Amino acid sequence: TRFDVIPGHVDIYFRERSFRIVEKLRDKSKQTGISMVKLAMGWVLQRSGISSVLIGARNEGHLQNALSAMEMNYPREWVKEINDWYSK
Repeated sequence: TRFDVIPGHVDIYFRERSFRIVEKLRDKSKQTGISMVKLAMGWVLQRSGISSVLIGARNEGHLQNALSAMEMNYPREWVKEINDWYSK
């Protein structure tokens, strides 16, 4: 895994705050019926100053998820809501 290659990444990603954000994203996914991946990618693409998202597409389904996230009509209130998760 990535953590075997660069163990220092564990401290970056495995934090309580990160797990709280993932749970909120999971709840939003259940509420909207949109996958967590699409919600996350859609949010990133809506952020000012971001013009692209790197994806690790290992199969056609991954690519289709990314393309549909790009085409998603992402409500501004969702952007604000997810931004608020990061500011806390």
